[in-house]
Amino acid sequence: MSSMSFMDVCKEFEKLLGKDWQVDELSQDLYSGLTAEQIQRLLEYKSLLSSEGRLKEGKLERFKTDMLTEKQVDMMINILKDKGIEPVIRETNKGRLAFCVDDEVVFGVGILPNGSISYTIFDRSIYDKYFADDENATFCFVSRTNSNDYKVRCFVEGYRDGIELHQLVLIEKGVNLIGSNVDHKSCNAQLNISDMLRKANNSQNKRNSKFLGYGLKNKLKKDLKEGDYNRHKGDCARQVEEEQREGGEFAYDPLNDFSNTWYAFVLHKMLNRGTEEDLKDYNRDFIFNHDKVTQIYYESIL
Repeated sequence: MSSMSFMDVCKEFEKLLGKDWQVDELSQDLYSGLTAEQIQRLLEYKSLLSSEGRLKEGKLERFKTDMLTEKQVDMMINILKDKGIEPVIRETNKGRLAFCVDDEVVFGVGILPNGSISYTIFDRSIYDKYFADDENATFCFVSRTNSNDYKVRCFVEGYRDGIELHQLVLIEKGVNLIGSNVDHKSCNAQLNISDMLRKANNSQNKRNSKFLGYGLKNKLKKDLKEGDYNRHKGDCARQVEEEQREGGEFAYDPLNDFSNTWYAFVLHKMLNRGTEEDLKDYNRDFIFNHDKVTQIYYESIL
């Protein structure tokens, strides 16, 4: 993919949307070396979780999202390999981890509780200090309520009982987080590079959230089912204007939301592909192609 443009590479990741993945397809890099018994346990667990008869719809959708992410992570690892960034594999008490280490940032991969794999990205300085030479250092993914991303919890020297990766990154930057939260500018708790994190109080943290006008969002869904895209456009514009005014620098920005397009952000940070404007252009394109409700709700600032 080295000869492809940034947008075209992102489109390759996008093509994985909507596919019906088989639960017996495993990531070769992360699962290689496991015993037959371990692999069988993972397969049985995945099969159980993907059974519609045994899962509520919300959990099934979460599992499908995790399977999509697994395929996208596999694609990302292969792209990084092609650029000479080989994953460093480590066995830990939280499962097998893989680190793709670049000059400034690190792409980390681990196994979710449901047997799929997922990702994070963080500053190289954190890797050098806590992970590079400590075989006991590890991290795991923790589910977030009403969200498709995961918190990343680290177990490293000085924090053996665990600390959230986003907290660790800002603490290492000298930020005093006592009594405060951390806001992910990217709206994705798995993207933990320091320049995408900021100290926030509860109110500020909530401001950087999608669809604060939740009732209006539901009306839009109904409008779309009825084929009427214009009924509540004016209401949306007024709602978004209020959100932007009250939120200030913490106001939600759909063009800076990488909850679904994390791979574009990782390509930019790991391989210097695309510019910040390219990232916004891609997010806009993704919204227009895959998320009509978001397009209408935030049309005034897209």
